[in-house]
Amino acid sequence: RQAVSAEVMDDGEVDNATFESVPKADDVKAAAFAALEKHLLFNHFDDSNLHQFVDILEVRSVAKGEPIIKKFDAIDKFFLVKKKHFAVTDGDDDGEFTKDDAATEAAKNNADKAMSMAKTLLSSSKKPVFDKTIGDRSLMYETCSDYTLTCTADKGAEVLCLGRQAFKVLSERASKEKRARYEGFLGKVKFLNGLDAERKLQLADSLKVHKFDKGEFLIRHGEPGAWFSIIEEA
Repeated sequence: RQAVSAEVMDDGEVDNATFESVPKADDVKAAAFAALEKHLLFNHFDDSNLHQFVDILEVRSVAKGEPIIKKFDAIDKFFLVKKKHFAVTDGDDDGEFTKDDAATEAAKNNADKAMSMAKTLLSSSKKPVFDKTIGDRSLMYETCSDYTLTCTADKGAEVLCLGRQAFKVLSERASKEKRARYEGFLGKVKFLNGLDAERKLQLADSLKVHKFDKGEFLIRHGEPGAWFSIIEEA
């Protein structure tokens, strides 16, 4: 089924699909980036891939009393929202909306990186913060909502959303690019010789680029190691 994110997509579809860039203020981009980079479905992507997702996120204005999802409706979009602006008005969310998630933690703990990225004080009350995600499962497969989520903010709210097809295409592209970049190298690493080709490709998928400035430590003598690192450029 095309609705299943894990299904192998046609190479032509992956290579040729295009998505429009949606204009956003720098502080909105920073807030979106901060939320996505800690999210389970996005945290394995390199920063360049995350910027691509942020670039095509749709901007939607929602009026007070307007639902962004309705009970029993099929959901094919993923939303970034500010939690205090919305409430469950029908049905049972089983904690999906009311409990904190990775996006909430990202908004709380990731302000510094977002600030440097956007060159603005994200901590200001006038700056956007997306501290909740809605429709996570919709990125992987077709699903219906068990509840209605309605805007409760007097002045309305602004949300960002991403369609399932865009997520699938950009995810597949990122995987292809990463596998092409690292497959040859991983095949030469002796302690990985026990892994078959498919396992090595899965390992390539999990690699993430980190950039270090002059004076920063990659490893420290005496500290336990938690990462397998490949120096790409020095």
